[in-house]
Amino acid sequence: MRADDTIGIAIATHNSEKQIGGCLAALGAAAFRVVIYDDASQDHTVVQARRVRPSVDIIDGTGDAWWGGGTRRAIDRCLALGCEYVLMLNPDAWIDADSVRLLRDTVASDGNTIAAAVVVRRDDPQLVAWAGSRWVSSPLGVPLIRRQNYLYRAGTPVAHLPGVPFATHEVHGRAVMVSSDTFRKVGPLDDRTFPHYGCDNDFAWRAHRAGVRMVVVPSAVVLLDTSNSGMASRTRGRLRDRLRRAHRYLTDKKSGDAIRVTWRLYSRHHAWYSVLPSVARELAAGMYHRLWTR
Repeated sequence: MRADDTIGIAIATHNSEKQIGGCLAALGAAAFRVVIYDDASQDHTVVQARRVRPSVDIIDGTGDAWWGGGTRRAIDRCLALGCEYVLMLNPDAWIDADSVRLLRDTVASDGNTIAAAVVVRRDDPQLVAWAGSRWVSSPLGVPLIRRQNYLYRAGTPVAHLPGVPFATHEVHGRAVMVSSDTFRKVGPLDDRTFPHYGCDNDFAWRAHRAGVRMVVVPSAVVLLDTSNSGMASRTRGRLRDRLRRAHRYLTDKKSGDAIRVTWRLYSRHHAWYSVLPSVARELAAGMYHRLWTR
């Protein structure tokens, strides 16, 4: 049996007082090495974290690390502590110890795998919010435009997922297990290029290019507080409000930074001839989603 203290839990927080307690409590008393990089929270995030899990290792940030920088530093601390496996976990996500161990065992089974949990909404845990993605070319299979499709649409019953781990072309920051060997092979999160959005995508795409297998483990489930995430449900509201939301999605670092992030991701990972049409398609889809479907 593998020891729990070989597993590190890397979490980046900023004003996460309302989320971090439930996140840590879900892990129970397992002897995981939990490391939080707190990016200068102005609330009681750190107090709440230490109340729920007194052994938590807190790194005090300066307020400019964002998700990518905070998570990278938390991962670095886990690896420095001798962890053989590190779970990237957001403070608004709850995962139990058995699911963490299952992800670890999946990664350990062949030494060249990244394992992600199925994401469900905390208020509707029987339905999928995310369960893998795949790259497709469109239209008609012509590789001029590259885009990602969900393997299973949001709202698919969890019971309809396969019973065994299945391949995905991408993982994210919500309960993803990576081995220390994979970090050495792929390299750290690139928070200089992608300080917030896109950092997890870039890591996953670099892992794919390096020949690392990525899978979704259907028996491992993470519960997401969608009120504090990009999956939050919103009413459409007035056109003026929707235009402001779309503008923030395109330009604001906290809300998507989509122009910069999408261009850099596609420029780094796709053939030159597909970058401009693929970016245009991605931004148009994001704008449509924010203007007319939310």
